[in-house]
Amino acid sequence: MDELQNMPAPDYSYIVQPDYSISKESIESKIKEIYSSEEVKVGAIGMHGYDEETKAQKDEKYWFKVILLNSKAIIDFNNESKMDKLGKEVAKSVITEIKNIDMYDKIQVTFVEQWNDGIQKQMKQNIFYTLPELEITELFDNK
Repeated sequence: MDELQNMPAPDYSYIVQPDYSISKESIESKIKEIYSSEEVKVGAIGMHGYDEETKAQKDEKYWFKVILLNSKAIIDFNNESKMDKLGKEVAKSVITEIKNIDMYDKIQVTFVEQWNDGIQKQMKQNIFYTLPELEITELFDNK
């Protein structure tokens, strides 16, 4: 526990912030309308680890992320091919609005389905694509 308390505060300055061609809110609204979603969020996200001895940050990674909540564009949440195709469409719609998209090597499209049938339930699917090719990849692909 002492070790956790002595950790330096995280520094997220390595995350390149997107330079939007229109406002972030306008992009979210556009994607929300195109894909009939209840909510859409876009932005950069990152993660890092710490060196065991020095406690210095290491393995800093960042990527661009799009989240769609309850999109009516989803035909079959369990059909990998259809979800991949929809994810690529979403990615293409977003990357055209990011001036510095070349600073990112990945984009994550997350589809979230939430409902309440007496109990709050949720399904989530994360799809990672390489940029600019939009080939399916993983978050950690040893790149």
